[in-house]
Amino acid sequence: HWAYSYVSYLYCRGAVSGYPDETFRPNEGSTRGQFAKMLVLGLGWMPYNPIYPTFSDVQPGSTFYSYVEAAYLRGAVQGYSDGTFRPNAPVTRAQAAKMLVTGKGWSLYTPPTPAFSDVPVGHWAYAYVHTAHSHNIVAGYVDGTFRPDSLVTRAQLAKMVALTAQSSRPDEAPREEQSTKSGPTPVMPAGPKERPVP
Repeated sequence: HWAYSYVSYLYCRGAVSGYPDETFRPNEGSTRGQFAKMLVLGLGWMPYNPIYPTFSDVQPGSTFYSYVEAAYLRGAVQGYSDGTFRPNAPVTRAQAAKMLVTGKGWSLYTPPTPAFSDVPVGHWAYAYVHTAHSHNIVAGYVDGTFRPDSLVTRAQLAKMVALTAQSSRPDEAPREEQSTKSGPTPVMPAGPKERPVP
């Protein structure tokens, strides 16, 4: 499977687990709560258990409480204006790109020309998608689109988190700015074009 190495990497770090029937279900979507857990454990952050919750719908003792709080503490996730986090809501490709970029602390990259036809200049996720793309964290489809509003699958998310965990430090420039520099040998090669959500 194209995502085998990414899933295996995160499994060894305790960031992902399968289902009781010993499947991973790579083509299923992921929730905001699940993504918070994968992000925190995948990037090696410590779970955080404050006495008082940040979000009204993620209370102490809930499955994703310590992961959501840790991701929020790192600036990787935010809530909604009503004070909720909505842990059971699905995650889109654009949202995942933003969470990874902000969690990693990369400076935003805003090229004058868009890399994807459906993420034009002025799109709310333009800088996040292009920053993630410049760090080889995300890729587009063969038709030149990114499909920012499509739900991200568990396999796609595993790839994004695994590559982010192995990527450059926050103070290192993205690939466009390092074209004349020699970089370290990557631990894991970039995968194939991401597969569409079934």
